[in-house]
Amino acid sequence: MIDFKSQNSESSYKKSNKHGDFQTANQSDTKSNNLSKEFKNILALFQNSLENKNLSFHAQEEKTREKVIAQIIENNSSSENKQRILAEFSGYGPLKSLLSDPDINEIIINGKDHIFYEKQGQMFLLEDSFLSQITFHNVVEKIGTKARITVNFKKPYCEGKWGSFRVLILCPPIVKKDFHLCLRKHPKQIWTLEKLKSLAPPFALDILRQFVKDKWNFLIAGPTSSGKTSVLNACLQEVAPFERILSIEDTDEIILPNKVSTKLLTQRDIESAHLLINQKDLVKQSLRLRPDRIVMGEVRGAEATDLLLALSTGHKGCIGTLHAKDHKQALWKLETLAQIGAPQWQSSTVQKLIFSSLNALVILDKKDDLRQLKGLYKITALESSGFLYETLFERNS
Repeated sequence: MIDFKSQNSESSYKKSNKHGDFQTANQSDTKSNNLSKEFKNILALFQNSLENKNLSFHAQEEKTREKVIAQIIENNSSSENKQRILAEFSGYGPLKSLLSDPDINEIIINGKDHIFYEKQGQMFLLEDSFLSQITFHNVVEKIGTKARITVNFKKPYCEGKWGSFRVLILCPPIVKKDFHLCLRKHPKQIWTLEKLKSLAPPFALDILRQFVKDKWNFLIAGPTSSGKTSVLNACLQEVAPFERILSIEDTDEIILPNKVSTKLLTQRDIESAHLLINQKDLVKQSLRLRPDRIVMGEVRGAEATDLLLALSTGHKGCIGTLHAKDHKQALWKLETLAQIGAPQWQSSTVQKLIFSSLNALVILDKKDDLRQLKGLYKITALESSGFLYETLFERNS
């Protein structure tokens, strides 16, 4: 289980006794109350000013609005609260410190009062929160605008990219009461197998490196946040300088290794959540673009059929990712997804297609908040009872 902590409260608890904790709590409450009172007063003044100047909270009027609020805050807030209140109106409120922290991998926001973040493998609860629904919604709108996504009752979820973050915004009716956000940071550094030494022993990484060099077709599978995309990006750094990679993705996460490579992204209808161009369409287009390798960010639907058909015709060195806990479940899931794309096919037909298309499986895991390589498996045979594997590496614990 992940232990939810507050870093500030944890450190103050260790350094103080019960009486000290009581005093710290009182001081914290007083400070919070003062901040809340100042904010409410400034919000009221600001709303009156907006009405007088015929402005709104919408993002397109941000620059004019910021000038107005900056002047009101300057005249009506104490020095200790000034920057916090300014961030609430003109910045990203309590998210400011999280967004700039290089060690934070993910930020989870469940409404205005509940903000969590993952740092160095552990999840923490942020002590701060948004000071009002208005400013919270304003920040959500600002993030959505920068990520070029919109959510509403007809389209209550949407994914996008904002700077170094992958953004997912949810709103009612698929979540209760208020907006929920998940901001996952893409690492700025380019992953290589050399940098992933903590994942596995050197000889196991050498095997993985050989997969790429020998142009094996393989899947990287594991649970959520186990490092699938990081390992995929590291493998791509091993390809030859002029090999043309065609990457296919829902969300822009794959780092292309050279300028001759091309990225294909799915497209959604602006007014709804429906895909106008899906991964199935992009697999077909990729075959017309002279790929040396086809790379799929995540195999998750009917596109599995088209991908396997493409690989079975002789395309080598292709890589994809899949959500699965082990090598057996990975192939079972791939078979299931392929049958979504070709429901008239028998299971034995799909299994033969998989066997003729894939060479190996790379299995990742996340245990005790640490990502690790769980196993490397070569697909050696297909019998009536199922697939047979050769274990090239397997972690004992």
